[in-house]
Amino acid sequence: MTTPRFVVRETVSRETARAETEPAETAPAEIVLRVEVPTDLVFFEGHFEGNPMLPGVAQVLALVDGEARRSFPALEGLGARRMSRLKFQATIRPGDALELGLALESAQPRESEPRESQPHEPQVRFRIDRVTQHGLERASSGVLAYSSR
Repeated sequence: MTTPRFVVRETVSRETARAETEPAETAPAEIVLRVEVPTDLVFFEGHFEGNPMLPGVAQVLALVDGEARRSFPALEGLGARRMSRLKFQATIRPGDALELGLALESAQPRESEPRESQPHEPQVRFRIDRVTQHGLERASSGVLAYSSR
């Protein structure tokens, strides 16, 4: 039997970094979660026999997007539409302890389009760090942009 999802052990910190006059929907928010990677996580099946490692798509969609949706109500009804600045720097293995950092931000306008044609839709900047005996080791990072389209 395989485990279908990651196990969130604790919320390390949660911040709403905004002035009282700033609208809640544009307020950046940050959260840091401690996550355990089950040894029988379904995403390890066939990836790779004898040398299991967590696929990047599972890191981004199952872990980052899943926890972002649970943590930030502003994402309700929106879909992850674009990924950028993705970096995969270290291998995540069965049983690893992770620290997941998520920051909800207003999307920055793309230079190629007029500012007025772009809705200010949210994006989530993320980092996944492996917790090691020597401290944190960056496993992956990037940005997910959300949209109703």
